[in-house]
Amino acid sequence: MDISFTRWNRFIPDIRLALYRFPLAAFCIIAATLLMLVQIHDIGELEKETLVKLYYSFLFGALLLVSEKLLAESRQWALKSHLMAILFCLSLIIIFVWFILDRATPIVYVFFAVAVLLSLMFSPFIRHAGTSATVWYFNYQTATAVFFAAIAATILGGGLSLILASIDYLFEIDIPSKLYADGWALSWGLLFSFYVLANMGQGFDDDETSCTFPKGINFIANYILIPLMYVYMAILYIYFFKIILQWELPRGNLGWMITSFGTIGIITKLVIYPIRDSGSRLLQLFDNYYYYALIVPVILLAVSISARIEDYGMTEQRYAVILLGVWFFSIAMMGIFYKQNFHIKYVPIILAILSFFASFGPWGAFQISINNQVARFETLLNKHDLIKNNQYIRADNALPFDDRKTLSSIADYIGKNDNRLTHIHTKIQNLLGDAEINKLGSNKYDAGSNLMKLMGIEYVRSGQNRQNANNTFHYEQALDFDHNFIAISGYDYIGHDIFYAYNRKQHLKTYTLQHNKQIRNVSIELTNSSFSIDLDDKDKVVFDLDLLLQSLQLDKKIVKKVDADKLTLNQTSKKQGLQARLIIKEIMGKLNQDNKANIGRLNFIVLLKFKE
Repeated sequence: MDISFTRWNRFIPDIRLALYRFPLAAFCIIAATLLMLVQIHDIGELEKETLVKLYYSFLFGALLLVSEKLLAESRQWALKSHLMAILFCLSLIIIFVWFILDRATPIVYVFFAVAVLLSLMFSPFIRHAGTSATVWYFNYQTATAVFFAAIAATILGGGLSLILASIDYLFEIDIPSKLYADGWALSWGLLFSFYVLANMGQGFDDDETSCTFPKGINFIANYILIPLMYVYMAILYIYFFKIILQWELPRGNLGWMITSFGTIGIITKLVIYPIRDSGSRLLQLFDNYYYYALIVPVILLAVSISARIEDYGMTEQRYAVILLGVWFFSIAMMGIFYKQNFHIKYVPIILAILSFFASFGPWGAFQISINNQVARFETLLNKHDLIKNNQYIRADNALPFDDRKTLSSIADYIGKNDNRLTHIHTKIQNLLGDAEINKLGSNKYDAGSNLMKLMGIEYVRSGQNRQNANNTFHYEQALDFDHNFIAISGYDYIGHDIFYAYNRKQHLKTYTLQHNKQIRNVSIELTNSSFSIDLDDKDKVVFDLDLLLQSLQLDKKIVKKVDADKLTLNQTSKKQGLQARLIIKEIMGKLNQDNKANIGRLNFIVLLKFKE
């Protein structure tokens, strides 16, 4: 039997092609895939943060090395120039992943990733005299490879998962969930990547005759995509005239609508390049006048995002909207005033440059956003004299609702990422020690409210307004099992649970316990006014929550930290058969029109003692 390499190459032809043309990129892909498997199975002693950095180093390295090789091929570089370019790419990746991106929020990775991905579209043509047709056909070949690679990877990943699930079901073999993840990691990490590398465009001098695509895509472009773009365009223009007539600022979400319209429109214009002169009349009009039609949406976008920034400050997401607006405007101006000399390679080049510079530096998305939000935060604190000697101080008096809501929103933004919190670490040292400061951002969901509580300012949730602020209550105690213990002496059982009871008149949970070789049934019920524990449907204790909330003066504070003893209740049943302790970690809800409590969430601990 002949099992030579040649026969294996016929079986998996794309591996040799990819390894031969892109050896360094292929190595990075294999390394990134192995690191993904290491993370899935939690192998080794490296910290997760280090593994993630290594993974992104190899992932971005693979993309950038492919771009470098394409450039080297188009320029026919000598070995020395090729090696220098490789060293530059590797140095760039190390600097960004290990030093620059590490100090920013995760969204900044997106800007850098966009720049690196887009470089694949134009790197062979940076200094190449190829026509727009050459660039289009190269990217068409690459896009086709990506499309079929995605289908192949999805089929393989899904097929492996189906095989594992069938083995699990038919033979009752417990298949670890990590094996399913392995299948998908190998499918996308290796099959997808090697197929794309092996089938990526190779010609850098193709002419207009090469620019053809299947009739199905031709039909979709002429009779589905282009008409939809006209409808979307009409909606935006009608809305523009509505704004002029009513003289009102655009809605906040308009920015994302326009960026979608602009991005899809530019991609459509690139896609229809081969049929720009032979397509339908609507398609030809779109190709000739789309950049003119883009001007009004760009104006709308500028007004809309300016209003949002004025009201809520800069964020990385709003920075991305501005970046896309600049890209739209730049492409539109070039397409209008330099139409004869406009090369389609400029479309990805401009966006790649903007994205690259957005990923780092004082002009980047992260630095501008955090500086703006901290400045807004401190402006409001200064308004209420809550900054002294460049240190934040606790508030002694209640702040106006609007100021509290703005401060809470900014605190949520700052608290979602440890790197954002570092910008105020030195300013809260008089309120917390270094260990407590580092712990402040350990839970990104609560970091904003914790920061507000630290400063003695009542936290306001994003959906809260003046009206519902007056009929909302939220009480809790600082019960952390990492640093606190609960005395359970004298009790048989301890349990923890949470009731979510919004829009429900009652909440009931049942438990079966074995005590002294006897089965005991325990039912716990929450109503709007009480919390009860029933033993065997014979003995019952009831905790009056209305009385508790009245004692906490729920009409004076929205959120209030309460001492543990005030949220700890003890009861013994009338028959003396059940003794219970209720420890409330958190209780929140709303008041109805009769000023009665409607409890929405109860986080509690119960201690039970059965008496003979």
